[in-house]
Amino acid sequence: IGGSSGKQGLASVERLDLRSVCPKWNNSEIKPMLYSREAHGSVAYDSKIYAIGGFSQAPDGSGICLDSMECYDSRKNQWTPTVSMRVARCGMALTVFNDKIYVIGGGNELNAKTKLKGVEVFNFKTGKWSNTKCLNHGRQYGSAVVLDGNLYVIGGDCESKPTVEMFVPSENKWELLPGVLNHQGSYRTIALKS
Repeated sequence: IGGSSGKQGLASVERLDLRSVCPKWNNSEIKPMLYSREAHGSVAYDSKIYAIGGFSQAPDGSGICLDSMECYDSRKNQWTPTVSMRVARCGMALTVFNDKIYVIGGGNELNAKTKLKGVEVFNFKTGKWSNTKCLNHGRQYGSAVVLDGNLYVIGGDCESKPTVEMFVPSENKWELLPGVLNHQGSYRTIALKS
């Protein structure tokens, strides 16, 4: 979903059909997004795909950080604009947690000098964005994962050394976990129960 050609942002979407005998990538069946996006986030919820924020780069190299969110309905093969975030951001971590989208940190440009601490939450029931408690440390290009009913944000390009923070919903706070990661960077994480 989106990305960069190296010269400009992409709005195209590619699909891999794993049910096929010979799985192949296909980008001709799915309509492109409304905006080109790189350093954005995508989540799936209730049979729909949401593309959020990111950076939209023009062929001349100019670009803008996005606050927009768009939704893909596979039954209609159509992207539609939805409610925009309160703050434009790219390189943020995001995930679905407790039937809400959490958009965590990021920056106001690619490789921003100032990393965002802010966290926005989209409530599917109300269709509105709200702010929740800020991170302890701003971070861009971190990763978010849910495990055992807790939300974690991990590493990234941080204001301090790369850390892990856990969101405690009952107290509406981010708790800094002990230890420091060995690497900063644009990696992704998954939760796998053993």
